[in-house]
Amino acid sequence: MKSLYFSGFGGSGGGLSERAAHERHEFVGDQTMPHPMRVAPPGPADHSAPVSGRFTDEQKRLYEIVLEAQQAAIATVRPGATILEAIRAAAAVYQNHGLEANEDIDRMGADHVWGLMPSPTHYLTQGKGLTRYTAAAGPGVRDIGHHVGLEATDGRDYSTPLEAGMVFTVEPKLYAPDLDIAIMIEDVILVTEDGYENLSAGAPRTVEDIERIMGGR
Repeated sequence: MKSLYFSGFGGSGGGLSERAAHERHEFVGDQTMPHPMRVAPPGPADHSAPVSGRFTDEQKRLYEIVLEAQQAAIATVRPGATILEAIRAAAAVYQNHGLEANEDIDRMGADHVWGLMPSPTHYLTQGKGLTRYTAAAGPGVRDIGHHVGLEATDGRDYSTPLEAGMVFTVEPKLYAPDLDIAIMIEDVILVTEDGYENLSAGAPRTVEDIERIMGGR
């Protein structure tokens, strides 16, 4: 099977079935189904892992691009920075790897176009800014995460620069319908006086670590 699923390494809350509906992608709990996804329990962060326990070459290639995008976004975090800087850093990674062409809905069609979040077409090529978040299902531009406060998903007010003490998630995503691949790598980031601290740094995120853990399940 080619699909990746959201593993039990953790979840940011709200349930993946709800999030999946928001992102227009099908998630099911039975690994024998055509889209063998798993629902993650509540926890610190969502990370994707291969159903088989080992990444195919294509899964590995795309997973490592998403991981690179996440790390690029996290590297921008500091007091005074804006969330838009993080979003554009992640989008630039997708663009540099040539994935933007897969966002061409006119060429590919609505059922085949990829979901790249954050979108390089929107944030870089078109030079547009933040959009209003909506929970409605359907195509749309997403950003890169949400604040964490009294609720695990505490809103998306990015109108002010980042300040020490703020906590938010950095969670780029990639959905490739024709490849049966859905990837999400989420970490919870605390803005500190001189940069950031990754509060979910202990979660496995490299291909090697994930395969080692999946091999022992």
